Amino acid sequence: MEKKSKPLDVLIQFLGDMNEWESSFFREKSSLIEKGTDTKSCSEYYKKRLEEILQKHSIKSPKSWARLEGLACGEPTMYDPIRDQVEMDKESEHSASFIVEQSIGLEASFKFTLVNSQSGWMIRKKETLLSGKWQESTL
Repeated sequence: MEKKSKPLDVLIQFLGDMNEWESSFFREKSSLIEKGTDTKSCSEYYKKRLEEILQKHSIKSPKSWARLEGLACGEPTMYDPIRDQVEMDKESEHSASFIVEQSIGLEASFKFTLVNSQSGWMIRKKETLLSGKWQESTL
């Protein structure tokens, strides 16, 4: 019998996958730009990789998946499960939410809501704390 993942484990895996994706994309794209080389094929490759990560960890929605339309990468990365502080907000049998606090870069606060679906725990939405209110944002 396969052991079911816990929502925190799924979130940490997502944060790690996104960290690796963004770091790799940033390094490769920066290198191409420095050489004066076209970055189109690089962006296409990383768009496909991002879509695979989103499919693996989240429920598709126009807002959550909007990052596919405007690929963004930078240094420091948006997510880092080692650097960022992750705290439980709420958890039940069917849903869980976690607050992720960035300590560098944007120093933003994110709330991830996960739901327990037939395929396991999946991210339903991410919200960013702006002017004291949670507002839905892209993954």
